[in-house]
Amino acid sequence: MEAPTAYTNKPILDEIIDIKEYTINLKELQFKIQIGKIKKELNNLINFKVEELNSNSNTFYQSSFSLDDLKNISKLFRVYDSIEEAYNELIKILNDKKIFLELNLNDIIIHLNISNLSSKLEDISLIIKNQSKSIDKSYDSLINEINELKKKSFEKDIQQKQWKENIENQIKELKKENLELKKEIEELKQWKQNTENELKQYQQKIQIEQKIDSKIINSNEEINLLSNRLKKNNQNKKVVFNLIYRASRDGDSPNDYHKKCDGKINTLCIIQTIKGIKFGGYTETIINDSGDNIDSNAFVFSLDKMKIYENLKKNECAVGHFKNWGPIFRRDAFAIWNQNFFSYNKHTLGSKNQSNFGIMDIDNELNNGETYFTVRELEVFQIFLE
Repeated sequence: MEAPTAYTNKPILDEIIDIKEYTINLKELQFKIQIGKIKKELNNLINFKVEELNSNSNTFYQSSFSLDDLKNISKLFRVYDSIEEAYNELIKILNDKKIFLELNLNDIIIHLNISNLSSKLEDISLIIKNQSKSIDKSYDSLINEINELKKKSFEKDIQQKQWKENIENQIKELKKENLELKKEIEELKQWKQNTENELKQYQQKIQIEQKIDSKIINSNEEINLLSNRLKKNNQNKKVVFNLIYRASRDGDSPNDYHKKCDGKINTLCIIQTIKGIKFGGYTETIINDSGDNIDSNAFVFSLDKMKIYENLKKNECAVGHFKNWGPIFRRDAFAIWNQNFFSYNKHTLGSKNQSNFGIMDIDNELNNGETYFTVRELEVFQIFLE
């Protein structure tokens, strides 16, 4: 790892505090290392000073490092927020004697062996600058050091080459895996498409089977809206729509309606107004002249909005069966009055707050906001599940 560039200005001796001393051998030489802290106004530093013992030379080495310098050296120091914490870590390393020195031409390098955050050994190199002008080294010594550096450089090149080869191999493997994943994704997409096509064909088949004898309903979407709600918790069953009354065929008076529908249960009423609006309701109660009835499973619907309105007031009257009236869904989602269905022009709807059925966004929502309507066609089906 490349050593950081230390502060080159020489600290004043009395600025250095908490000085610790250590003695380190390098071949036949012995060095004294001093480490201390420098209090600066803007940036606190850690100071290293190295001197050769038992030498007549005035040569000494000295450099200072900030917390940012140390963080750039090793991830180990990135967890520290102050120079004091970094200083204590360095003291611990020095006390454990995980250190060796290296002479490097005009400077000296302090190598610290530590375990980094991944528990791997790491070599921290601190370059300590030569602060004196009298450098006395033999030519042979310099040559040896240069050769040693070349050897290390060569070893480093070998390691980098091996590392590069490993990375290239990993990239090849990843590309291979990526191609396999792409192939699997394409296969899954094809499977999904095939499944959707099969489901669509199945739905079309079901839609064909669910034909309804109606002059009002004219699309599979409308049939499916009603079928899915009528099946509710019996989705694997088929809905049979058995026409029992049609006003244009059987007569449009309340009496005609009761002749065909009295005594029947599970009935679906569908209305089309002269404006083409289509809505209706379903009840499980028996049609007769008994008056209001509670039906927790009753609902009304709009085929124009493709929307089901559930019975929200299950303990209150949901439908009305009266001798001289047509279908009534309370209060009043809609009501067919005691008049001939086609000629009377004031069959009614209640407001959204009156109706037992919701949730409606506007008053008279089933009739697009209008209170009164005239019947163009009215059909009643008895519903069976097979």
